[in-house]
Amino acid sequence: MWVRIQDSALHAVSNRYKYVLQLAHAWYNISYFGNSWGLAHYSNSINVYESAQYGFEGIPSRVDNDSTEYLQLKTAQKLYRQVIAESPDPEQRCEAMAMLQLIAYLEYITIDRPDLRYEEENKYLPVFTKAMWKGYENTQMYKRLNKRCSYFRDFLKKAK
Repeated sequence: MWVRIQDSALHAVSNRYKYVLQLAHAWYNISYFGNSWGLAHYSNSINVYESAQYGFEGIPSRVDNDSTEYLQLKTAQKLYRQVIAESPDPEQRCEAMAMLQLIAYLEYITIDRPDLRYEEENKYLPVFTKAMWKGYENTQMYKRLNKRCSYFRDFLKKAK
């Protein structure tokens, strides 16, 4: 299944960015923040300092506790940025923007803080401004996120 999605993301003529978005979601879901991280870690805890092989054809990877995939989601972020930059579909671009925003927030809240004043001194600022979201207000994705997702509403309130 994953290889088929990757192949479609790389080679599909129609709906290519649908598959790129699905592939980005797959990378997100096997990360620390996703709901399938056990798929990559085979039920190992984050505190277990072992690594397991996983990946897709042509994309060799290792899952380590400090890996760029497991904690920093570099491949997922790269794929979401690709959808934003290249997809002609505003629904897909809106979804990718929301996921990049969520990843940035999750990274912010999981920073190892030296003391309790960190959040006061380093306020969280959303990645995308209100002006960037303006073109997506009429998309179904934007409406659904605004209605169902409290994180999204908070991002919009805090955006400059």
